[in-house]
Amino acid sequence: MTMQYLLPIGLAVALGLITSLFNVLFGLLVASIFGFLFLYALNPLKNPKCSIEIGEQKPGQTRIRRSVLREKALLTTTSTGASTLYEIFENAVKMHKDKPCYGTRKQISKDEVAKEYTWETYSTINKRMLNFGSGLLNLGLTSGSRLGFYSENRADWMVAAHACEAFSLVSVSIYDTLGEENRIFIVSQSKIAAVVTKRIHLKNIISLAKDCPNLQHVILFESDITPDEISSCKSNNLNLYSFTQIEDSGSNSPHEPIPPKADDLAIIMYTSGTTQQPKGVLITHKNLVATVGGVIETVPTLSHDDVYLSYLPLAHILERAVLTTVLSHGARVGFFQGNIRKLDDDTKTLRPTLFAGVPKVFQRVANSIHQKVASQPRINQLIFKVAVSLSKLLLSAGITSISPILDQIVFNKVKDALGGRIRCMLSGGAPLGHDCHEFLRICFNCPFTQGYGLTETCGGCTITPFFIPNPYRRAGAPIGSVEIKLVDSGNYLSTNSPFAQGEVCIAGPSVTSGYYEMKEKTLADFRYDQEDKRTWFHTGDVGQWNEDGTLSIVGRTKDIFKLDSGEYIAPERLEGIYSQSRFLSNIFVYGESSKSAVVAIAVPDAAHVLKWAEGKGIKVEDKDSVSFPNVPASLCKNEELKREILGDLKRVGQGARLNRFEEIGNVYLEGVFWTPQGGLVTDAMKNKRPVLEKHYKSVLEDLYKNMPSSSSS
Repeated sequence: MTMQYLLPIGLAVALGLITSLFNVLFGLLVASIFGFLFLYALNPLKNPKCSIEIGEQKPGQTRIRRSVLREKALLTTTSTGASTLYEIFENAVKMHKDKPCYGTRKQISKDEVAKEYTWETYSTINKRMLNFGSGLLNLGLTSGSRLGFYSENRADWMVAAHACEAFSLVSVSIYDTLGEENRIFIVSQSKIAAVVTKRIHLKNIISLAKDCPNLQHVILFESDITPDEISSCKSNNLNLYSFTQIEDSGSNSPHEPIPPKADDLAIIMYTSGTTQQPKGVLITHKNLVATVGGVIETVPTLSHDDVYLSYLPLAHILERAVLTTVLSHGARVGFFQGNIRKLDDDTKTLRPTLFAGVPKVFQRVANSIHQKVASQPRINQLIFKVAVSLSKLLLSAGITSISPILDQIVFNKVKDALGGRIRCMLSGGAPLGHDCHEFLRICFNCPFTQGYGLTETCGGCTITPFFIPNPYRRAGAPIGSVEIKLVDSGNYLSTNSPFAQGEVCIAGPSVTSGYYEMKEKTLADFRYDQEDKRTWFHTGDVGQWNEDGTLSIVGRTKDIFKLDSGEYIAPERLEGIYSQSRFLSNIFVYGESSKSAVVAIAVPDAAHVLKWAEGKGIKVEDKDSVSFPNVPASLCKNEELKREILGDLKRVGQGARLNRFEEIGNVYLEGVFWTPQGGLVTDAMKNKRPVLEKHYKSVLEDLYKNMPSSSSS
């Protein structure tokens, strides 16, 4: 045999051996995966212990729990040693001075498409902050003076906030959506001396002047102040300036910063209030810095390369805490245009790597993905369904390394819903549903953590660790700056089996000192324990310790009620579960102690129900008479849609393993989308239960009168 035949034969043999070896290795890989999954099926992976117990157990409460990293002492500073908000930002300026800090989209007219983001560096923002702070001192403000903020998020908002931090002023947020009565209460009670706002709110501010004698100055973000505006303010004993004028004043006559101490008051943040007038929570620099330190310790993957979209209200503690955290790493923050309906465009333009939201936001993202998948050819829908199912199995087994393959084949296009670069997501404000959490965790193939906290704890209390296989239905483990115990409340007892339950009580550096000029309410909610020498904030939330040391929120102490069967109902928990229905944008669950079932007011998701109607061949004659996201009245009255929604709610309830008595017995479909402006939900989109109950009183009575016989028995 000549050489000309030996060479191709040798190559063929070598290729065959390589192919065989590859097949063997691939077979071993597949066998290993399925072998692992088989063993997992026999003995599922469990979450590691996420918190530790300290101290002795007292009657009527659980032992105190802390972060596994903080058995000996709780955090009071960040890892760099910063003890004030001013120090956090100054450290970031020193480390990242020439990096982009704040980004804004320019929009010339209402109908114009916004431009690309333009950026200001950390050094530029620092210079503007010093100028603006000096300008405030030139107006006569001194250490401890209160500066009000009455606007949606924007870069200038944060410039003014940093100025407060640098010159020991106190920032006070005024909600964009507050009625006049609450605006007067906040501005008057907190003794605001000056307000930064935008032109559209100027009339509202002027109307406060006669009831708020401390208010002297109004600062508009807009530069083109008119003589009429100056005159209107002057006639009400108010001085009107533009933001630029204050900066220019400070630049021409600068002052040295007045650095605050850790225990100095930094913010008076008013809670949105679901039942009564707002409460001004007293937040010191130490409180918020401790929270940031605890978050950084729990989420160690943040870096200066991250990009964050700021759209959650800066008037709320969640956004202030998140912004402070990302800024401490030198990350960049892009602000939305100010219109929540254009958030998709902002997200796709900015392409953030970090995304925070409340459960309703994430539920809308999940619903949007489901709708897009449903519009694809059947084969694509099948591939997507198989990929999701396989990912669920792999995630539950703690395997994530195969997910990049599924990303390339299936999920990369889905990620475009949030810009395509998301690597970490955080949900806060309320419990996030299992299905939504798991689905988005799969679609975006990134850590998706839940957090739990309140204004009174600076937004920080618990976070679900990235590494646990099963983070669902968990509010997380204590961060390093707090400790938690559960205290008996009603039927929720520390002795309950298999899991201890009770009112969530929190202590530590993150916990604030109380409410401004509300001594009785402060003493009621912030209770000093003589025995353990701690002040415990009683949250009013009902919690449950899970086997892995994480906390779950299962209801509210004041909202829990009994049915006539003696069973306890936690409606807020049920709302979190039922809101996972693709048919809904919101739901209010209601029950009475004389009844054996619960009923609900449901706000349908406009896009989903209109598509459902189209698929059913149902003509919606009044479709053009309402604006999105409202739903046409004729569709809300459609009995077939009502049956479809009740059926889907039952499916969701069964998936969450709800008890029979927790199922929705009857539902009313409300076509008007609930917004904070309508007064039925808070700025954080939480249901105002007493307000909703009063608003729908006759509807709720009719729901019980017309209860299907199968539900009322």
